[in-house]
Amino acid sequence: VEAVFSMKKIAYSFDLGDAGVFTEKGQSTITVEYDYGETPAIPAYTLNEGCYFQRWNRAMPATVGAEDLPFVAVAVTPETKVIRVAPAAPRTGEGKTWATALNSFEDAADLAKHCTAEVWLAGGTNKLAAVVSLWDNAVIRGGFAAVDGPTDAEQLAARDGVARPSALETASGNTTGLLNQKTALQGVQTLDGLTLVQTVGEKTFECTVTAQVDFTNCHFTARGTAPLRLVDCSSSANGTFRFF
Repeated sequence: VEAVFSMKKIAYSFDLGDAGVFTEKGQSTITVEYDYGETPAIPAYTLNEGCYFQRWNRAMPATVGAEDLPFVAVAVTPETKVIRVAPAAPRTGEGKTWATALNSFEDAADLAKHCTAEVWLAGGTNKLAAVVSLWDNAVIRGGFAAVDGPTDAEQLAARDGVARPSALETASGNTTGLLNQKTALQGVQTLDGLTLVQTVGEKTFECTVTAQVDFTNCHFTARGTAPLRLVDCSSSANGTFRFF
């Protein structure tokens, strides 16, 4: 009697959500089976009009291991309303819910520049490796409890930037600052319920163009002897800066 053994196939699933479809089947999801040790490849896909794809939620391994893996697109569509960020979340989120929140404010800002979504921050500290430039009609809100279930309106009403401070702070080696606006933008830029932490040598916020930026329920703090630096924000030539 001759025994015949077959190796278990390893399944990699790919999900584009509403951002696009895979070429092979014309659907937003696809599953590809590989042999252990095989070199995997991302299936060909096409993005829907107006959508922006940033990355997959996990890196593609060089060779297929022993576990099935899900790959979800970190992407936005013209209909995306909110991008959620929780600093303590794993890297595998895509920002659509609190359970799948992004863990990077920089990633969320990049996504928001390609749609009209607001960026919502759960309590925690977001360390920025480099300054983040604001974008058209930017809205960044903090103080969220990071709990799915309540409606968006209920979550907005329940925010508490004091009990759950959502901090933007420069990471070690960042000498460029936290936020800036150096190009003319559309609309009003709103920073709501944030804690902006100043460290030595950086600019908390810098604006060099005509702008309107509203700071609502924001807290400004400094580490050690670092001064708060709102650069060029006092000049009427550079727009309107309102503090609520």
